Amino acid sequence: MKCSVAAWLLIGLSLGVPQFGKGDICDPNPCENGGICLSELAGDSFSCECPDGFTDPNCSSVVEVAADEAEPTSAGPCIPNPCHNGGTCEISEAYRGDTFIGYVCKCPKGFNGIHCQHNINECEGEPCKNGGICTDLVANYSCECPGEFMGRNCQY
Repeated sequence: MKCSVAAWLLIGLSLGVPQFGKGDICDPNPCENGGICLSELAGDSFSCECPDGFTDPNCSSVVEVAADEAEPTSAGPCIPNPCHNGGTCEISEAYRGDTFIGYVCKCPKGFNGIHCQHNINECEGEPCKNGGICTDLVANYSCECPGEFMGRNCQY
């Protein structure tokens, strides 16, 4: 049986198979030494959350420890800033599970997650009334109001 490229593409789309050039930038994981890959909001770039003792963009470099020091010689857990989307890194006695991480990220409005990596979907609360269609924006939302309705939430 012969199938055309168009038929295979149609079958792939109907089965939800990823299209050419698309997919999760973190699959396969580009982070080394057990690093956790975090995809950016747009999905076209990533950063790595490196385990203790490793650094650099892909967790490929070992953090040097001076012989007479108990702590790594790096500038601290907030350098470089591990927080995304404008989040502020604050040094703190913070724990993630049973692991001491030494910082917390203070996220700007519209973002959450350990590293402020998630855009909050303001449409989840269904703010648009009277059949309005909600569009999630960064730290905001907009409503497209039907017919005679108007107002930020189509309430009038």
